[in-house]
Amino acid sequence: EGNFFCRGGGNFDAAQSKAIVDFCGEHRMDDGAKTRLEKVMSKRHATFAEDMQGLSAAMPDAKNKVTLVMSLCSEMEKGSWDPNKFRQPKPGYGGKGGDSRSDWRS
Repeated sequence: EGNFFCRGGGNFDAAQSKAIVDFCGEHRMDDGAKTRLEKVMSKRHATFAEDMQGLSAAMPDAKNKVTLVMSLCSEMEKGSWDPNKFRQPKPGYGGKGGDSRSDWRS
């Protein structure tokens, strides 16, 4: 294994590189968006997995996925990115539905 260098100037391990390639392929990112994502994510090693999960959660409802990714990359650069903003709450944790903690109370 080792590090992979990407066009965006990123330095990733094999799993991170694969995550970006897979994400960009699945969501049909153009080269510009892929390069921008690589550049931004290369500075976010500590939050890489959480950030990629947040990006994936944002994609299903996006009308223009490339534009959304570019915008979210800008949020990451500015420090205003919240990777949880597109995630659905888990059942039993607030809102309507059952209390998933009930099993440990008895």
